[in-house]
Amino acid sequence: MVLLNFWFPGCACCKIELPFEKRLVKKFNKNKFKLINICFYAEIKDWHRAIKQFNLEGINLFANMNWQSKLEKRYKISSFPHYTLIDKKGIIYSNHPKRPSEGISADISKLIND
Repeated sequence: MVLLNFWFPGCACCKIELPFEKRLVKKFNKNKFKLINICFYAEIKDWHRAIKQFNLEGINLFANMNWQSKLEKRYKISSFPHYTLIDKKGIIYSNHPKRPSEGISADISKLIND
């Protein structure tokens, strides 16, 4: 089970979601749940600074301009943060699920128990 989080360090809405993302990681850690944060629109040094500053949970990846373009097209990203929930079979369950602050944990629980 994977939750992709497409974000960038200057995104106010992304920062609002951080405590809720941390709760998800803590709640579902034992259930083979992974949060993967993919950073857009930043320099590598700013990405590193944000990881430390916000104590980001999960796996942290950096998307350069080439990858940003590919990912934006593939996942139809038009706003941030953008989440994609992938089930345990590797199939996209939702490309625009609820945000962590809006109750995505119910969807994650359902997928874990299926």
